[in-house]
Amino acid sequence: MENNYTPNNNTDNRTAVEKYRYLAALTYICPLGIFIMLLLDKDSSYIRHHANQAICLMLWFALSGIVFIVPILGWIAGAVGVVAGIVFTIIAIVRTLRREYYEIPFIGKYKIIPEA
Repeated sequence: MENNYTPNNNTDNRTAVEKYRYLAALTYICPLGIFIMLLLDKDSSYIRHHANQAICLMLWFALSGIVFIVPILGWIAGAVGVVAGIVFTIIAIVRTLRREYYEIPFIGKYKIIPEA
């Protein structure tokens, strides 16, 4: 389920990785960071990848919250979804700080923001 590819191995992309990796890790915690990253360097594939993954993770949490509406089974499924989302968030932050392209399992394959 992991995707450790590097779309563009050029110097511009490596510069963006070094320059924005802490901000990319922050986007998984603070959704406002997604828009800040896209404003800073909208053409970087690194930034677009992590912004997309953060949006997918936000949708995961929203879907888990919606499932909580259903009594009993929804509560269990929602709780499992939230715990899985927290685990995915931690893994994504660690991988981002390691300068890796991490694709979140199940939902990370959807491209809300197209790659540069």
